[in-house]
Amino acid sequence: MFSDYFAAYIISRPEYAVYIRLASIVIFFQAIFYSTSAISLGLDRTEYLAVVYNVQAIARTVLAPLFILAGFGIAGAITGFTLSYLIAGIIGASLIFIRLYRPLKFETTEKHSRYK
Repeated sequence: MFSDYFAAYIISRPEYAVYIRLASIVIFFQAIFYSTSAISLGLDRTEYLAVVYNVQAIARTVLAPLFILAGFGIAGAITGFTLSYLIAGIIGASLIFIRLYRPLKFETTEKHSRYK
């Protein structure tokens, strides 16, 4: 939204507006990533936290250089960085849902059905 203004007036590089727009997408995926990390840490499931952080680091290490070498340049580096947070966020949310939330939901349903 303000990427053109920011690029032109704040950093005096109007040609970077596209990269600023692309980089702003990462904020959403970082929020998912850090939310799943905080949930894992809060529930004392540090093994899930370790998995999520390692997946993000490995994905970033592989994807960013891969997109750069494929000829995408700066946009490829930003895309690889963004995709690493997307992949780690999806894996983190899946771990929380499958390993923590679904068993709680089943136990609650089973507990209430006994008293009927």
